[in-house]
Amino acid sequence: MAELSTLFEIVSIVDAADADAVMARHAGTVRGIAGGKVSAAMMGKLPNLEIIANEGVGVDTTDVPAAKARGIVVTNTPDVLNIAVAELAVAMMLGLARTLPEADRFVRDGKWANGLFPMRGRLHGKTAGIVGLGRIGKEIARRLAAFGMNVVYHGRHEQAGQPYRHYGNLVEMAAASDWLVVIAPAGRETENLVSREVLDALGPQGRLVIDNLVAHFAGRPLPSRVA
Repeated sequence: MAELSTLFEIVSIVDAADADAVMARHAGTVRGIAGGKVSAAMMGKLPNLEIIANEGVGVDTTDVPAAKARGIVVTNTPDVLNIAVAELAVAMMLGLARTLPEADRFVRDGKWANGLFPMRGRLHGKTAGIVGLGRIGKEIARRLAAFGMNVVYHGRHEQAGQPYRHYGNLVEMAAASDWLVVIAPAGRETENLVSREVLDALGPQGRLVIDNLVAHFAGRPLPSRVA
């Protein structure tokens, strides 16, 4: 914000008591939006808008077709969060395999004085099925391979030059996997991708890690085998 303020007049609606009033007051002078969540209705209120610069990888919160129709440029920041998201995925897997939250609570509650915490599972030797071998998916795959996991992936097309086995059928991959790591983009094409059939194929001992589709579970409790 400090850098932008040296070049532009900044108008923020984030903490505004009446965002619509702020936009109406500055509608004719706004040339760019730094951030997402830009609807067609918002664009309609800004006649001179030229660019929407999303501060994340995805542009799913912006009405891209509406922007295209208006000639408004939409940008994102690919790759800047790849490693962070991959590390988070591995952290969730380690936490789930080793039940780290439960182990931490076991120690904090003083139960260690009365007995040992039960032995848990490990990642080594298990098969991880990655749903979506994009930029972040590849970062996750490299890290899981370093743990000694067998990595496979599902996608619409097999990717050349990848050392991992490709499954065109997600149900078949789930049946062959101990872990299912979902890193596919959220949208209409992937809605309900992880269906009941897929979860049944993964089985009661399977583990599911959802890196960016957790909204599909909104309002529903997550099972203990889901991170």
